[in-house]
Amino acid sequence: MDQARYRLAFSTGGDTDDVVEVHATCEVAASGRQVYRDETGGVRVEISGDGDARMVPTSAHPHPAQPSGCWRLS
Repeated sequence: MDQARYRLAFSTGGDTDDVVEVHATCEVAASGRQVYRDETGGVRVEISGDGDARMVPTSAHPHPAQPSGCWRLS
């Protein structure tokens, strides 16, 4: 399992973006990609090896916005 952490940016339409850090879980999405989540579990995302991020709907965010950026931290 990949233990990487990523930083996701979400465009707010203003001068700054919302930024969230996510870490690997034991889950694998149907696409075969690793699933990552933030500390609260409210943000879940599948990230490919080349940094392509796709949000996973949750009960807190059934229609999540796609991140405007995704950077590997470790």
